[in-house]
Amino acid sequence: MTAALDAAAIRYAVVGGNAVAADRATQRKPATMILQSALVNMVAMAHSRLLPGFLAKNPFRTDRVVARLDCPLLICHGVRDSLIPVRHARRLHDLVPRARCVEYDCDHNDFPGADNEAAYWGEITTFLAQNAIVTATGGSP
Repeated sequence: MTAALDAAAIRYAVVGGNAVAADRATQRKPATMILQSALVNMVAMAHSRLLPGFLAKNPFRTDRVVARLDCPLLICHGVRDSLIPVRHARRLHDLVPRARCVEYDCDHNDFPGADNEAAYWGEITTFLAQNAIVTATGGSP
């Protein structure tokens, strides 16, 4: 995407930053949010690795944030994600049924998968255009 976008308007978080971006959204409401390979929360992630939840210094409650967030939300996740299972994306979508959830046939570190690049960027461009963040061609409105 070539558009110069206002950072306050969009919070787009990639792996490792989803929980931080969601937490930041509680302090400064974004116009839209796009989550990629997001976890529900750090405690759930610890439990999925058979670790006690108290080991998570910051619980990163993405689930609580998105449930209260009043802005368009796009959730993208790989169905074969071996690091953050796709059930995390599905749980976030259950919490925000109005959100758009898109699953790609890929793992965590090859997201969105070589055969899905065009569909992935098309999804993001369409989402941003539908929410008047960019034009359908990717430029600022």
